[in-house]
Amino acid sequence: MSFAIEEIRSLLAEQRRDWPLLMENHAALQSVRIRTLALDGFAVRLQYNSHRLRSTGARVDGKSIRERACFLCSENLPQEQRGIPFGEDYMILCNPFPVFNDHLTIRHVSHLPQLIAASFPRMLDLVEEIGESFVVTYNGPDCGASAPDHLHFQAGERGVLPLEAEYEHIKATLGRCIVNRGELQCHAIDRYLCPVVSFEARSAAALAGAFSSFYEILQGMLPGGDEPMMNILVTREDQVLRVLIMPRAKHRPSFFFAEGDEKLLLSPAAIDLGGIFILPVLRDFERLSKEHLIKVSDEVCLKGLEFEQLCRELSKALKG
Repeated sequence: MSFAIEEIRSLLAEQRRDWPLLMENHAALQSVRIRTLALDGFAVRLQYNSHRLRSTGARVDGKSIRERACFLCSENLPQEQRGIPFGEDYMILCNPFPVFNDHLTIRHVSHLPQLIAASFPRMLDLVEEIGESFVVTYNGPDCGASAPDHLHFQAGERGVLPLEAEYEHIKATLGRCIVNRGELQCHAIDRYLCPVVSFEARSAAALAGAFSSFYEILQGMLPGGDEPMMNILVTREDQVLRVLIMPRAKHRPSFFFAEGDEKLLLSPAAIDLGGIFILPVLRDFERLSKEHLIKVSDEVCLKGLEFEQLCRELSKALKG
């Protein structure tokens, strides 16, 4: 176990003991209700977690962001919240509204916008340190980030998210290899709930180069916005770094904005598309169906011909 992981374990234990909000929400997590829904070749879990209401329903339009204080800036953190530095540019914090038993937020020390292009190498640095114990996630500014104005990642314990825990099986049964360069493998998992592009390599530099190509292609296909829409999960298995990217077409499904009985408060981010859908409203948790999830997939994920075009252009770019 690395020194960094030991520090994180100590931070989690101390904050659960000394910070009443985290203590309460962590205790509540032990008794959350879970449902499993089987889809074609895989299963996902639903988690009823009322403490995530603020995050799931967050107003992230420009006006709302400008009118609220940034809750990730140092001057606005709760008095009880403590952290440990990751280099000179990031701070590792305990997430006070956990989805995982061990749930972290890794925020930039400066108030920079949530953009991945320049920060992806630092995400890989973080995973090289903690990736055998934690899965590190990134949510784009229009893809589930509740603080799109402040650069941050999240991390949760390994083996909990179905997509991460069952990756080898999902890759073998629902995906196909589109690049095998020896030092880099790239797979398209196009029959999962949200299609996934995965990169695997021992070299962070090889992954950074592959991601740069992916980013450029997706940006060219879907221009507009601050960055192409995506969610990212990154882990480390032995010495192999694994990057799973879920390209997006839309922020929230149509039933998020519906009225009355048609409304469902579900705003998918990396954790949801990784196989644990967070429902902060009990009624929604009890009635969410396989058909709802298919609708989520069809509305918010990049699929069909567009995903095929992405994979075709990526394969060409990576093969040189």
